[in-house]
Amino acid sequence: MKTRTLHPILLLSLATLAIAGWIGIRTPGTHFTDSSRLYIDGTSSMHDWTCEVTEIDGSAEVRRAPNGDVTVAAAAATVSVSSIECKNGKMNGKLRKALNAESHPVIAFRLTNATSSVPSSEGRVALTINGKLNVAGVERDIDMPVIVSFSKDGGARFVGSLPLLMSDFGVKPPSAMLGILTTGDAITVRLDVETRAESPIQTASDDAGLAR
Repeated sequence: MKTRTLHPILLLSLATLAIAGWIGIRTPGTHFTDSSRLYIDGTSSMHDWTCEVTEIDGSAEVRRAPNGDVTVAAAAATVSVSSIECKNGKMNGKLRKALNAESHPVIAFRLTNATSSVPSSEGRVALTINGKLNVAGVERDIDMPVIVSFSKDGGARFVGSLPLLMSDFGVKPPSAMLGILTTGDAITVRLDVETRAESPIQTASDDAGLAR
C-alpha cells in the first residue's frame, strides 16, 4: 500500500489555518469614514455654541470575542485645528487663536487602554477609552465612555462624550467685543466615529478558552 506524502506548501497552509482557528484573528486596522464627526459644545455670556469637525484622520484595531467582549488593541486620531468649523467666521478665528493653531496646528489622541463591559442584547458594547489627548501642545490623560456597535461589513461605530476644561490644556477661553462676550471654560466633546474595515472582520477566539 502506497503512502502519500503531502506537499510541504500544503502542510504549511493547513498548519496556518489550524493555528488561526485556535488563536483567533484580530480585526484588521480600520480607518475612519468620511461620515465621522466630532462636535465641541460650549457656553458664552450671550448664547451656547457648537463647533463641528468633519475631517478626522485616524484608525482603530478592534478585537471581538465570540462572547461579545470587545478589545481595542490600538487607536489614534488627529484633527486639524483649521478644520474646526463654528459657522461663524469671527468665532473660527478666535478659537484658532486660542488654540495657538500656528504653533500647534493639530489636536492628537492616542489610545493607552480600553476596557469593556458586558454587551447589551442589541449587540452594543460600553467601553471606557483611556488615552493621551494633546491640545495646543499640552498633553493630558483622558477617560472617555463610548458605546460601540458593529455593522455587517465589519466596521464599527463609536459614540461618546467627554467634558473638558480648556484651561487644563493652557487654553484661554475666547472672548470678543472688548470682553463683553466671554466663553465658558467648560466644554463637551461629542464623538460619533465610524470605521471601515480594510478586509472582512473575523471574530477572535475567547481569551478564556486560550487559558485552558
